[in-house]
Amino acid sequence: MADFVDQIYLYAGLAVDNKHETGFIAKEIRKHNYQTMVRLFTSLDDATFRAVLWDQSVHCLVWPPFVRYPGISETAKTDLRAYAAAGNNVVFLGNYVAVQFMNDVFGFQLTDDYQNGPYYRLPLPAVCVRAARVETCPSPWQTRRQERRQRRGAGRGR
Repeated sequence: MADFVDQIYLYAGLAVDNKHETGFIAKEIRKHNYQTMVRLFTSLDDATFRAVLWDQSVHCLVWPPFVRYPGISETAKTDLRAYAAAGNNVVFLGNYVAVQFMNDVFGFQLTDDYQNGPYYRLPLPAVCVRAARVETCPSPWQTRRQERRQRRGAGRGR
């Protein structure tokens, strides 16, 4: 049996669409484990945000898609980095605003590089290191196709 997160904090402040998104996301979180308690927080001021992050009973923080960039202080950014560094989960759902927010808070250099699906056919940008040389990894659909061909060939006595 899988272990589920029993409590999460979900941001429901001014930077998200509370009329539609917040309720839907809370329902989706509880869909597979109805006992999960979803706690909402609406303020990113230092004291409130620190109380959310220092709550020892909750180890998951979810950020819904932003409709505008959330105003967050340098102190709150430092606290969020420490929260993630302590092994807690920080989940971002969303769009280019979330990408910029992650870049600003965590010092990433992520870019919004949207590609049309079907996603299982897109090549993986991963790089594999094998025997001290660098190779581009094959995409999963290419690997599955090769495995099917090998199985068909093995069944024919080849």
